[in-house]
Amino acid sequence: MSIFHRSLLKGERGGIVGTPLPAEMAIVIAVLIIILAIGIPRFLSEWKVRKETKCLYNLISLAEGKGSPELRCPFSKKQYQIWERSGQEIISCPDPSGHFRTNSHFIRKAGVLQFRQLFPPFAHQPGTEIEVPTGFLSEESTTVSDQGSTVVIQVKKRVFFRYIVGPLLILILATPLAIGLKSALKKEGNGGCLIMLFVILTPLLLILLYRTIHDQRIEITKASRAVMVQDFYLGKIMTKPAAITQCKAGIPVYRTKGYSKFRLVYEEGGKLKTRDLFSFRNEGLGIIAIIHRTLFPEPQ
Repeated sequence: MSIFHRSLLKGERGGIVGTPLPAEMAIVIAVLIIILAIGIPRFLSEWKVRKETKCLYNLISLAEGKGSPELRCPFSKKQYQIWERSGQEIISCPDPSGHFRTNSHFIRKAGVLQFRQLFPPFAHQPGTEIEVPTGFLSEESTTVSDQGSTVVIQVKKRVFFRYIVGPLLILILATPLAIGLKSALKKEGNGGCLIMLFVILTPLLLILLYRTIHDQRIEITKASRAVMVQDFYLGKIMTKPAAITQCKAGIPVYRTKGYSKFRLVYEEGGKLKTRDLFSFRNEGLGIIAIIHRTLFPEPQ
C-alpha cells in the first residue's frame, strides 16, 4: 500500500476518512434527511390530489360547455360520460369510484346545472354541533354546526399541540438557528453551511409558528352560496373575513391513508381555484353531506 493511500485512511494530509464534518454541515444534512422523509410521502399524496382536482376541473369544463368532448379522465384515461336520464343530462367521470371519495357528477335539468355527490347515510339534528373525527393525535379539532340556512365550521388547534407539541418543535428548529447565528456573529464555522442552514430552517420555523397559533371559522350561507373564511391567531381576529363566491364544487380528496381533506373549487378572475378547508378521518365522510346540501342545494 502506498504512503498516499495510508495517509487517506489515517486522515493525514487532508485525508478523506479523518476529515471531521463541520457541525453546520452535519445539521444541514440531518435537516435535509428529515425534510425528505416527511416531504416525499406528502409530495406523492399531493400528486394524487392534483389528478383528482384535474378530473373535477374537466367535469366542470364539460358541464359548462367549455371543454372538448374528447377530454379524458387523468386516472382511467377514458372519455367522460354524458347521457340523458329522466329528462336530465348527466356528466360524470367514467370511473369515479377509482379515485373520488364520493360519486361526484353534474346534472343539468331544465337548463340549471347542479353539482351532485352520493354520501353514506348520516343522521343528525339541525342546530346541533357535530364533532368531525380528526384522529386522536391530530393537531386540530373541527366542529360543524348546521343552523338550517347556514353551516358554521370551527377549526381550532388542540390544547396539547398549541401549548406543548408546537412550542417544542419550534424550540427544536430554533436551537440550530441560534447556534448558527452565534457562529456567524463570531465569524466562525463554514459560511456556506450557515447560509444553507438559515435558508432551510427559517421558512420551516415560520410555517410551524403559523400552524401553532392559527385557527379558522368558516361560514357557509345557503341563500348566497358563499363561503366566508375568518382567520384567528391565538383566539383573536387578525384579518378581515375572506369571501369565496362562485363555488363550483366541493369534494373530499385524498390526504393520507385513512384521512381526507375537503377541497373547495371556485372561480375567481375567470380561472378555477381551490382551497382546502379542513381535514378529517374517512369515517366522517357523511358529515360532508351537510356542507354539500347547504352549498349546492337542489332547486325547489
